[in-house]
Amino acid sequence: MDDLSVAILAPTGRDAELVGRLMRSEQLACRTVDSISALMAQLCDGCGTGVVVVAEEAMGSRETRELVDLLDGQPRWSDLPVLLLASGREPGPPLTGLVSRRAVEALSRPLQPETLAAAVRAAVENRRRQYEIRDLLQESERLNIRLEHRARQLRRLSLQLSDAEERERRRLATYVHDDLQQILAGTAFHLDVSSRKIDDPSSLRESLARVRGLLDEAIAGTRSLSQELSPTALRRNGLVAALKWLAEHVRSLHGLRVDLTASGVGEPVGSATATFLFRATQELLLNTVKHAEADRAEISLRGDEERIELVVRDHGRGFPSGYDPDADDNDTFGLFGVRERAELLGGSMEIESEPGIGSAIRLRLPHPGGGTGPEVQAGSARRQAPSSGEAADPASPPVRVVLVDDHAVVRSGLKMVLVEHPRITVIGEFSDGRQAVEAAKSVHPDVMLMDVAMPQMDGVEATRLIKRDHPEIRIIGLSMFDDEETVDLMIEAGAELYLSKSGPSERLVEAILTGVR
Repeated sequence: MDDLSVAILAPTGRDAELVGRLMRSEQLACRTVDSISALMAQLCDGCGTGVVVVAEEAMGSRETRELVDLLDGQPRWSDLPVLLLASGREPGPPLTGLVSRRAVEALSRPLQPETLAAAVRAAVENRRRQYEIRDLLQESERLNIRLEHRARQLRRLSLQLSDAEERERRRLATYVHDDLQQILAGTAFHLDVSSRKIDDPSSLRESLARVRGLLDEAIAGTRSLSQELSPTALRRNGLVAALKWLAEHVRSLHGLRVDLTASGVGEPVGSATATFLFRATQELLLNTVKHAEADRAEISLRGDEERIELVVRDHGRGFPSGYDPDADDNDTFGLFGVRERAELLGGSMEIESEPGIGSAIRLRLPHPGGGTGPEVQAGSARRQAPSSGEAADPASPPVRVVLVDDHAVVRSGLKMVLVEHPRITVIGEFSDGRQAVEAAKSVHPDVMLMDVAMPQMDGVEATRLIKRDHPEIRIIGLSMFDDEETVDLMIEAGAELYLSKSGPSERLVEAILTGVR
C-alpha cells in the first residue's frame, strides 16, 4: 500500500505537535489521538496504518493490555510496528509485555528528529512489505481455490468422458449385433435359398434382389457410422466442407435448421485446429438440440492471417441469469471441455446469452494455416458431372480399363463384374494414386476407375496429374461416399463421372462403355 499513515498517541499537545510536524515534513500522513480507545478504533477500521507512535505516559496498565491484546489478534501476515517514546532509558513495568514484542521499538527521549524520522521510515517500509505479503497470500489463496475447483471439474470431466466412451462402445456393439450382424445373417439365409433356385431364374432373381437390398442396407449403415466417427469431408475436403456436411446431418437427424457462412478461411486449416472446431461445433449443436428449445441455429466461420473465429448461435431460451459455466453445480461439461481444448490450442471461448433470446458460443484460435479463402454459403448448387455422351458402337474394339483402388477385395469385385462384358478388357490393377499416374504413361488405358481415398496419393491428385498429361484418358471416380464436396473435387480434377461403389454394377458398365471411342 502506498497510502500508509502514522497513528500518534500522545496525551500532551507538545509531543503530538512535534511528531506530527516531523511526519508532515517527511511527507507522511499522520493522525493524532488522545486516548487508547480512539487509537484502537483507528487500528481496527482497516485504515492502512503504517506505524503507531505512542508516548509512554499515555500507556497505563489497561491501555498497555488492550494494545497487546490487539497486536496478538492480528492476522498471520501482520506485525504492526510500534514506536514507543520512552521517558527514560528503560520503559516502566506496565510496558514490559509490550516492548518484548519483535515489532515494538523503544526510543528514549530526548530524540533527535532525524533519529525518529529514520525509525518511522523504516517501520513504514516494513509495514508496506507486510501488505505486499498479504496481497500475495490472498492471491495464492484465490489461485488455490481456483485450482481446487478446476481439479474437481477435471475429475468430473474425466468420469464423464469415461462414461461417454463406454456409451459409444455400447452403441457400436449394439449396431454391430442388432443391425449389421442380423443383416449379414439374413443375407446368408437368402444366399442359401438362392443356391437352391439355380434352376428357377425368375425366383433366383427375386432372391438375389433381396440379397442386394440387404447388402445395400448394411453399406448404408456402416457408411453413416463411419461418417459419424470420422467424417470423410473433414479428412479429405477441409473444415468448411465438413461443417456443411454437419449442418445437413444435424438437420436430417434432429430437424434443427443450421445455416453456415464462412469467409477468409484458407484451406487447409491445421488438422488439430480443424478437428477441434468441427468437434466443438458438433457438441455445441447437440447442446442446442438438447437444451436450447430452438428450431434453427447459425454457424459463422471467419478467418484472417492471424486467427480463426467460429460462432455457434441459436435463438432458443438462452442461459439463465447469472449462469457460470465453470461453476461446480452445473451440467455443462461439454462447454467446460470445449473451453479447455480451446485454451490448449492457444485460443479462448466466450459465452454470450440472454434468457429467452438465445445464446452464442464464440471460439477464437490462432490460425495455423494462414491465408484467406473465398466466402462460402451452405447449400450451394452441387456440381454436375458432364453428360455421358452417346453409346459406343458395338463393333468398336474392347475398352481397355485400369482399376485403381487400395482394397484388393474391391478390385476383385470390380474385375468380376467387368470381365463378364465382352466389350471390356481389364488391363491392370493398382493400389495407389502414384502407381496410377505411372500406369497412365506405361499402359495408356481408355478408362481408369479411380478410388478417391488412397494412401500415398489420393484419387483427386492422381486424376489431376493424369488429365494434365493424358487428357484423352477417361477417368471415373469411385468412392463409398458421395458427399457433394468430394464429387466437386473429382470433377474439378478432371474426372468425367463420379459413382458410388455401392451403386448398381449396370451403371458402372454403362459409364465405361458410354462415350469411349
